Amino acid sequence: MRVRVLDERAFIHAEAATASPVIAEVKAGDEIGLGNTTKVSGVNWVAVSVHGKIGYTLGSIRIYRMRTVTLAQSGVEVLEGPEDGARIVAYYRHDDTITLTGTLKRGERQWVEVRTGSGVPGFIPAGTRINEIAAAESQGPLLEVTILCDSGPRRYCGESAAATLDALGADILAGGIPLTTPTSSKTTGAKGRLEEWSGTLEGFARRHGSLGKLYWPVRHYSRIGLGLGIRSASVSACSSTDSSPSARTKRPANC
Repeated sequence: MRVRVLDERAFIHAEAATASPVIAEVKAGDEIGLGNTTKVSGVNWVAVSVHGKIGYTLGSIRIYRMRTVTLAQSGVEVLEGPEDGARIVAYYRHDDTITLTGTLKRGERQWVEVRTGSGVPGFIPAGTRINEIAAAESQGPLLEVTILCDSGPRRYCGESAAATLDALGADILAGGIPLTTPTSSKTTGAKGRLEEWSGTLEGFARRHGSLGKLYWPVRHYSRIGLGLGIRSASVSACSSTDSSPSARTKRPANC
């Protein structure tokens, strides 16, 4: 789930513990990925992905849930600033999709910050009528992957199939998970049909090109001659089925 931070600042820890090293700091307005919540020693923590890193922050963090909606009225002008008379940067019609990114109060009026299809930010009045889009319609097929590491089973379950693969890919990059690691997956199609698969991580990676590129070398003409086709992973938060805090939060060097 993509969100914007409302707190003045928040710290992202490597593990779900205040004594754990801080790997990133976010401030109001920053966009981050929010994952599953977990409770450690009575304290709620939430998994976070930010700047290509996966960590944890306190569950009390204040956020705005970014989401795509459709316009439920005849039309609305998207203004450059949160004030009447501001320059019009876009115009939406009935049933057009709009991405909501935040709220802002200016004087006595409440405004909603939006993002146009071309990525241009703008504002619409808070009273604009919208329709929410069901999660199943906006996310597409869902994918859950479980790998049986030495430390126990690790489960990946992002907002979408792409997010799940990105999270697994990030761990592969970070720790070099062996190709022989037992792996299983469950895919839920658009019509709710469940498909299950099991085998090794190598077999799973061969089914998904974005993971295959992390393992098999590709030739390119540069100084290093033969290199690994490693892409920069956009990390999504994930969780582990292992109940120990270290297994939930640590990305092991050896899976």
